[in-house]
Amino acid sequence: MVDTENIENAGAKAEAEAQLESIKEMLQALNDGDSSDDEINLAQDALLNKALSVEVRSDWTPLGDCFKAAEYRMLLCTGGPTVQVVGDLDAEGEPCNPELEYQDWFIPWASYPLDDKEEAALEEALFLYVRLILQDGLPLGQ
Repeated sequence: MVDTENIENAGAKAEAEAQLESIKEMLQALNDGDSSDDEINLAQDALLNKALSVEVRSDWTPLGDCFKAAEYRMLLCTGGPTVQVVGDLDAEGEPCNPELEYQDWFIPWASYPLDDKEEAALEEALFLYVRLILQDGLPLGQ
């Protein structure tokens, strides 16, 4: 039997891989000791502009209490295919447990398999993204 879901979602998986490679390249430019200030600024700008949107949502909260963000979603590209990073926020509001997901039209979200280094790269990119947003004085939401 042919696994049509995997065949139909192959383009989306390839896009997820391309998005991950792009993030790794940005991090390499930021972490390379030989990068000039201009190269670092370009990499920071690229990282800030990578996400189409960043959203958070809360856990169940008693009526009248303030909401505290518990999960995040960073949308990297849309259409067919769509790629996003989803995960949790720890007690300090820092992103953790990133999962790279991809989807094509009419096909459910699928997780892109990450090794430990790739997961660490996504966590670093998300941490830097949040830090850069805060440097620019943009609110993250409460």
